[in-house]
Amino acid sequence: MQERLRGWLVGEVFGNEEDEEQLDRTLLFGRLCEGLPVFRANDATAPRPRVTTARDAAER
Repeated sequence: MQERLRGWLVGEVFGNEEDEEQLDRTLLFGRLCEGLPVFRANDATAPRPRVTTARDAAER
């Protein structure tokens, strides 16, 4: 699960515990309260345009 979180969240929300970085809820909520980004920005998370299908066109 930690690997997935690392893929989604910025590195600043992980704290170092026993030589392994773990999600630090205090850091996460601190960033949220300050309005700072917590999710990584990449093309996969960018909004995608709506694809119009023949079915959608027929309903209009």
